[in-house]
Amino acid sequence: MGKLVFAAIVFVLGYALYVGVRRQRQLLPATLAEIVPRAILAFAIGIPALIVLFSVFRIIPAGQVGVKVLFGEVEPVPPAARASTSSGTRSTTS
Repeated sequence: MGKLVFAAIVFVLGYALYVGVRRQRQLLPATLAEIVPRAILAFAIGIPALIVLFSVFRIIPAGQVGVKVLFGEVEPVPPAARASTSSGTRSTTS
């Protein structure tokens, strides 16, 4: 959650800087008057977008198994463990 708040703050500050530079672009040389505001806006949108994109992934520690979640219920036995135990204990009753 902290990453998303940080991304929002970066966006708001970047956009405010963009608006301020855009209003004062007459103080910049003519070649930079168009490039600088666009670069600031690109960073103001790009950095938060990257933060949001990379915060989607979760790292599972070594030795742990990813848990399948369906509507808030946790599967008690991982599917791989269930498949290996059920295949070894088949009974052949007629």
